[in-house]
Amino acid sequence: MNKEQSGRLEQLEAKVAALREGFIGEQQVKAGRFVVLDARGQVRAELGPNGQGAMALELRNEAGQTQAVLGVHPSGSPFLLLLGAEGQPRLGVHLDPGGSPAIMLTGPDMKPRIRIAEKDGGSQVALIDGEGRVRAAVSVLPNGTPGILTFEEDGKLIGGD
Repeated sequence: MNKEQSGRLEQLEAKVAALREGFIGEQQVKAGRFVVLDARGQVRAELGPNGQGAMALELRNEAGQTQAVLGVHPSGSPFLLLLGAEGQPRLGVHLDPGGSPAIMLTGPDMKPRIRIAEKDGGSQVALIDGEGRVRAAVSVLPNGTPGILTFEEDGKLIGGD
């Protein structure tokens, strides 16, 4: 082996050692985005910034359709979305910037149907019609007082306890 070949071999061995340390050792692997492929080469998962500015893990089905997203909004609020077969959000769970949780269930038309939330020690379940209007709500105030309210289409209170 001549001097040039020996030098190239040393460079190659140094690169292999650096790769081994970065991927096999206890070092960190850094990238702007991670993409996981299945055996057919289809994208099944992605970890990185999404189009809305959130850092997210997106999981896809065999057809490549996103079915679940776990992420953190730029505001620092975490969220989880489960999507229907056509990619529409059907279940959302998030914490607002103050740490209060909420769950939203949507219909196949992507309109909210049920909202469950907690805020400042009180809780509420709201049932929402196809036009996005709250039609019934069950709540418990922070002092423990329960309430049930029903509303007409125009939002006028029908009755409540």
